[in-house]
Amino acid sequence: LVAHYTLDTLNIIDEIGNTTLNDFESNRPEQTTGKIGGAIKFQEDTHIAINASQEFNEAPISIGCWVKPTADPTGSSYDNKGMLGKWGGNNQWILWTETDGSFNPTVSVVDDQSNRANLQGPTPTQGEWTHYLFTYKSDGTLRLYVDGSFEQEDTSTLNGTINSGTNDFAIGSYAADADGSNSGNDFNIQADIDDVKVWNREITENEASQIVIRGNRASTNDLYKGLVGHWTLSSLDAKDSTAYDRDGTLQGNPQIVSGQVGNAMEFNRSNSEQVQTSTPAVDTFS
Repeated sequence: LVAHYTLDTLNIIDEIGNTTLNDFESNRPEQTTGKIGGAIKFQEDTHIAINASQEFNEAPISIGCWVKPTADPTGSSYDNKGMLGKWGGNNQWILWTETDGSFNPTVSVVDDQSNRANLQGPTPTQGEWTHYLFTYKSDGTLRLYVDGSFEQEDTSTLNGTINSGTNDFAIGSYAADADGSNSGNDFNIQADIDDVKVWNREITENEASQIVIRGNRASTNDLYKGLVGHWTLSSLDAKDSTAYDRDGTLQGNPQIVSGQVGNAMEFNRSNSEQVQTSTPAVDTFS
């Protein structure tokens, strides 16, 4: 995981710390209730521009987010609008709604030979959250997952590279040039967006499914609302079972033993054994 924008507040922070916010283009968006905590409501008059790292421009890469259309998905409000992207000037990749006038979620990727692949998912329901995730491998395979399920793939169009460019990473649009020459406001979407993640590896179908399961659990189970970290320590991979994916890194050689709930980890202080994780960006906690 190389970037994670929870979008819980208008203070846009990369939880991983690899990218920085350039600015809100035009007006500031509104805060709203999200799929997981808070989200940002985009009203076609703004988007977020982020100074992205080189890892946004290289395969393998996987990118996902939750999106809720706030207008009629079958109407003209969604003609050529962007959810996420690095587009404009030298086109690289986008998650957008296509140009036929309705909300047809589409991922498009352009390689360094200007080959372009497009994959399209089903039209969502107004006022309901849908999770979109695409993964692009260094062998040229492009896959789209919708709500954790495999939708379609392209294995023959792309060569495993991404077209070079200096575009900012846009959220709520698909174009945000670093020099401000293409603000992308014509492509701003009318939708709520939550929990944007970028990985520098392929996300598997099982992982795509788990992301959605965790998101649904966080929005429906009171015990998981507001939960920003949960490490069961039942195996040596130290996975975070929340939607925030703050997986741990083992230091030393802790052992798996029988625990109070399932398995547990046994630590030896003399061997400096521990699990290190990223720190949630919160002001108050329990």
